[in-house]
Amino acid sequence: LAPALEFMNPAKALKLLRKYDIQTLPEVKKRVEKFEHELDEQLKSNPNATYIISSETLKDMFQTSEQIIALDSWLRSRFNSIRYVAYVRRQDTYLESQYVQAVKNGAQMSLEDFGKKYQLQNYYQFANKWQENVGAESFNLRIFDPAHLTDNNSVSDFCNFAGINTHGLRMPKRA
Repeated sequence: LAPALEFMNPAKALKLLRKYDIQTLPEVKKRVEKFEHELDEQLKSNPNATYIISSETLKDMFQTSEQIIALDSWLRSRFNSIRYVAYVRRQDTYLESQYVQAVKNGAQMSLEDFGKKYQLQNYYQFANKWQENVGAESFNLRIFDPAHLTDNNSVSDFCNFAGINTHGLRMPKRA
């Protein structure tokens, strides 16, 4: 969050922060410093551990080269190896998912009206920007569709990609 905020319009940044119950930019700095301190302590006590950071909104928060580079630099200052994996889904199913979330969050419009306001994602442009800024070897694009996923589900697919053994792992009903 902190690397993205540095390059955001202040009004947009405050709106995003309020979503996380943060009221002022100085409060962000305080929380970021606390988070970084706790993470650094965790890394010192577990230097060989594998850490997985997940975000459904990464592509929304890190859109410019400056934001992506800031995130990558921040991560590389703490971790020896960084791999990014992004899952993309068909545009129509993505639109449907976004609409369901919007309605859950109080939006009151028809799917048709929502679709008119929705901007299609350019996955090629998205992947290209990330590969240019973090390196093609560090960025992986995966298709979020059961037919293309290991064992037809996203948890197995991600674990397979990350080299995590799923034996004994209890899978969620819908993955």
